[in-house]
Amino acid sequence: MELVKVVFNWAYFRKKAADGPFELYSDTTSKLAYLNRVLSRFLTVFFINLIIRIII
Repeated sequence: MELVKVVFNWAYFRKKAADGPFELYSDTTSKLAYLNRVLSRFLTVFFINLIIRIII
């Protein structure tokens, strides 16, 4: 995997297709941490929308 560029908080990586599939989170611990961050953000947006819907 090769780091192509970093822009603010975003990092762009690339990998040759012949080397296999691209997996940024390759171990179980980092995959679970990533999924927990995604779930947390989803639930935050969900509850904000729910509160707005109840108020309106």
